[in-house]
Formats: sequence, structure tokens, C-alpha cells
Amino acid sequence: MASPRQRLDEILVDQQFYPDKLSAAAAVMAGEVLVEGQRESKPGTRLRADVRLSVRGEPMPCASRGGLKLAHALDRFGVDVTDRVCPDAGASTGGFTCLLQHGARHVHAVDVGYRQLRGYLAADDRVSVYERTNVSDIGLLAPEPAFCSVDLSYLSLTRALPILRGRIAGDRGSGD
Repeated sequence: MASPRQRLDEILVDQQFYPDKLSAAAAVMAGEVLVEGQRESKPGTRLRADVRLSVRGEPMPCASRGGLKLAHALDRFGVDVTDRVCPDAGASTGGFTCLLQHGARHVHAVDVGYRQLRGYLAADDRVSVYERTNVSDIGLLAPEPAFCSVDLSYLSLTRALPILRGRIAGDRGSGD
């Protein structure tokens, strides 16, 4: 009996090459995935679940390239986020939640978008998800933040920074 066919991106997640279908699909479209030694460019291609797969290159340690950039900045400027609670304003897919990999205790992922955050991050108990939420609409956050990462395109920093500053521990009264 032939084994059942399944989408390539689903097989990649099942075989733990990638944490979610979005990451797997991106890798397939980027030409990083080989099926039986041949490049496959369509994440929805249906294959046997026991197909031989290989992945070229290094797996991305963060949810997006934005996370790589933030990780470099934290290192370069000597910022220690160990045991801190951090809002990620403009969370999108969750690249800046790499703060967790750098020891942050909790991340408040805030974004006006919906269902963009990687599934494994949305399911993480250390992440509070605020979808369809403009930074200017957030109230006081619990647990209380001590550091903030910002990557916004819909709201100017001159408007966002005073709001976020008012949400960070030890800086009450400076926002809104």
C-alpha cells in the first residue's frame, strides 16, 4: 500500500526541519529544500510522507531576518535583556521575539496585523499576543516591561516612543 501524500511544507514541519509551515514554505521558495536530491520550489507539492528531504544552508535561528539584526544590535551595543519583560512594537512574524533567546523573561508582541506571528511563538507562554492592536491603544502591560524593541511602519516614532516610554518600568508619567 502506498504511503499517503502530504504537502511538502507540512512534511518539513513534521520532520522538524522548521518550526512552522510559514518558515518551511519560505525555505522551499528560496530553493533551500531538496526532495530526493532535487530542488523543489512549490511548498504545496504533495509527496509521500516518508520522502527523503535535505535542507541547504543553516536554519534561521530567529523568526525572521529582523531578529538577526536585533541580535546583532544587542551584542554590538552590549544590551542585556536577561530576565527583562519586553514589548515588541510591530511584532509581525516575531523576529524581535529573539529577545527570548537572549534571556528575556517575557515578550508582549504588539501588531496591527492579524495571524502574522509564527505559531510556535504565539503558543509560547512567555509571549503575550496583542493582534489588531495599535501601539497607541495599549494600556499598562503586565508583566511590566523594562525594555522595548520597535519596528513600526504605520506609526511615526515621534508618536510611538512617548507612548512606549510610559509603559516601561521606572518611567511612569512620561507617556501619553
